[in-house]
Amino acid sequence: MSMTHSLLRTLPILLWRWLLALLLWWVLAEGDANGLAFALPVALLAALVSLQLLRPSAGRRWRVITLGWLRFIPFFLLNSLLGGVDVARRAFHPRLPLALCIIRYPLNLPEGWPRVAFLSTVSLLPGTLSVKMEGDEAHIHLLDGSGDPLPALRRVERRVAALFGTGGEA
Repeated sequence: MSMTHSLLRTLPILLWRWLLALLLWWVLAEGDANGLAFALPVALLAALVSLQLLRPSAGRRWRVITLGWLRFIPFFLLNSLLGGVDVARRAFHPRLPLALCIIRYPLNLPEGWPRVAFLSTVSLLPGTLSVKMEGDEAHIHLLDGSGDPLPALRRVERRVAALFGTGGEA
């Protein structure tokens, strides 16, 4: 692939990421445009760094399925709330039993955005935190390893697969 072709393919992605970073800044700044001169180059730098950290896939662009979003958003919000309540409960009741452990969870999702979405969502589940990716396995920290986390992890993986229309196959 020539450098010109690669640049033409990457430029729209960079522009979208820059605009998303600017939108995030605007929301965090509560619509105040006073820092725009600072935000423009910083958002561009963030977009450039994002291209290095999460490169656009060469062969496949992920499209998010609308019906998947409609099912995913309530699931995500509910589990975020339950995760926050679980952490608060543990913080205020230090006698709760903790059985800390790290498990390896084999992923069936394709590389790229589906795995990023899975790892981010798992970190919001009650008592879980994504630690790292190693090959096709996610390492997940559990506050209470006495139960079986696999059904909840499989449920997240199915929701993310539906969100991206992948069917869950790697």
